[in-house]
Amino acid sequence: MAPAVESTAVAVLHTDDRSVHAAPDDVAAEPEGTGGERRRRERGSGPGNGRRALRPVGLALLVAGGGAQVTGASLDAWLHLRDPSLAHHEAVFSFANPGHGLLVAGLGTMVLGGFLWAAGPRLDRARSRPRRLGPPAAVVAALLVLGLLAARSDLGRSQVVDVTASDAHAHSPPPASSAATGAVVDVHSHGGLLGGGAPVDAATQALLTAQLAQARATALRYPTLADAVAGGYTEAAGYFRGIGAHYMRYSLIGREFDPANPQMLLYGGDDPGSHVVGVMYYMYSSSGPPEGFAGPYDVWHQHPETCVGPTGAHFSGDPEGAAECGHKGRNAWLLHAWVVPGWDSVEGVFSAANSRLP
Repeated sequence: MAPAVESTAVAVLHTDDRSVHAAPDDVAAEPEGTGGERRRRERGSGPGNGRRALRPVGLALLVAGGGAQVTGASLDAWLHLRDPSLAHHEAVFSFANPGHGLLVAGLGTMVLGGFLWAAGPRLDRARSRPRRLGPPAAVVAALLVLGLLAARSDLGRSQVVDVTASDAHAHSPPPASSAATGAVVDVHSHGGLLGGGAPVDAATQALLTAQLAQARATALRYPTLADAVAGGYTEAAGYFRGIGAHYMRYSLIGREFDPANPQMLLYGGDDPGSHVVGVMYYMYSSSGPPEGFAGPYDVWHQHPETCVGPTGAHFSGDPEGAAECGHKGRNAWLLHAWVVPGWDSVEGVFSAANSRLP
């Protein structure tokens, strides 16, 4: 019996000994397996592990941006075919033109897409989300800033010569007062006086009051710039201090003077919600100031370096303007009328500038 017990004890001891010796190998194997799994996880931390690769996104944006530009160019061409004068009185980038909006949006999309296509593989290797998405976000921010700067620069303003420019523009010499109207003319200073002439009789005063009421009623039918655009007026000149933004209905050029149909409406800004502040008349006359409002108070001025033809406004040196207008620019006369309540000009209802417009 004793030898059997002794044999069993020896066998147990041998088994325990193998367990002791086997343990280090097993323990060592576990870290090795764990390390391998860690390396596999690290290798799987790229775009294939639940993250979309940026390069295909960039390629998709390139295609989408190109499509937007083609669509925008086609739409812009169609709009210009419908209204040829757009080429002469529209800004380089006018967001009132949906074709321009698509062109600009498409260009920005293509720039972002090109960046992601080129830098995508390197960005995908970034371990942190900020390092991966920060550069594309910076590109988007830069594009937005550039777009805002361009919209506020000369690119976002009308190409048409400002037919209502400030006193820095060259003016024609002051002609003699029109015998037909008794108008006091000061084309050099753009001055405008209400009551600067001789007193008028009651009938003339009543007619002038009625004419100003007609002009006021027309202005108030288009209370915002968006209303003017919807009513067929197009930008002739962007906002400028003292004179506002000018929106013209070109079909009214060349007609007889009608206080109820001013060729331009004046607005207090370039935004669609900008309020109307006055009206402007644009008339041709080769014999001095045209016959306008009753009495001696309307003060017309000229910009002989400009003209308005069938396709819009032109510089005097513009070949198209020379062909279309000849010397009509020298015969064109302009008159502001500050008839909108709340925007009365302290310089006079017919003053060329209104100091209320900063």
